[in-house]
Amino acid sequence: MQFWNKKLEYYLQASTAVAKISTAESASKVKEDIGKFWSLYYGPMALLEDSNVKKSMQKVAGFVSSFEGKSKESDSKTRQAPQLSKTDPEFMKSFRDASYSLAKEMQISLEQSRTRPFNITASTSGR
Repeated sequence: MQFWNKKLEYYLQASTAVAKISTAESASKVKEDIGKFWSLYYGPMALLEDSNVKKSMQKVAGFVSSFEGKSKESDSKTRQAPQLSKTDPEFMKSFRDASYSLAKEMQISLEQSRTRPFNITASTSGR
């Protein structure tokens, strides 16, 4: 149960950061949340997430990177965001949709981990 509670805690932190970023008017207004997202992405989430949450996190990472106006070229798996301008309403809608999908994947993951707490797929491919 302690593992599940930690998973919930980090899932909530990640989904909250992503929700704030995906609904913000500019990256400068959510700079702290962007930093929080990257810290969680490369740290605790890599330890706790299942394969579906990982895929959703990678997709969101592409949006966050584009929203920041930075390129994470060293990590090709974060490059899944549509090639639209962050000022384009379609980009922001897609970003919000990805944020929502991530939260739903986290919900499913938490439900499944109540009965199988260590259902984590090992991966050596990194982020």
